[in-house]
Amino acid sequence: MKTFKLKLTAILFLFGLPFTTMASQLPSYYPNNFSNVGTIQSINLSTGAISVRGKQLQLSASVKVSSPATRNASKSSLNRGTNIGYNLGEEAGMQTISEVWILPPNFFDD
Repeated sequence: MKTFKLKLTAILFLFGLPFTTMASQLPSYYPNNFSNVGTIQSINLSTGAISVRGKQLQLSASVKVSSPATRNASKSSLNRGTNIGYNLGEEAGMQTISEVWILPPNFFDD
């Protein structure tokens, strides 16, 4: 019984290790959890239209973008195929993306 518990503990530790490592790769100015995540399927920076996980959204006019390299990244850092974490807000009665964090390519499988 003792060896079973030891093996189970080792398996659970090894299973959780990649997620711990991935989270530790993020800068300190990133939140611990993201309310929404997904891969950008399409984006039009001139109109602010963005599609994430099949959902059509709009970037806020004052959207804040952060990347692993800088806290204040440009919207032009957002491209098709980029993994992001994001928060939703409301602007002029419409749901918009208010904050975006660019995530490493292997952060999750979308």
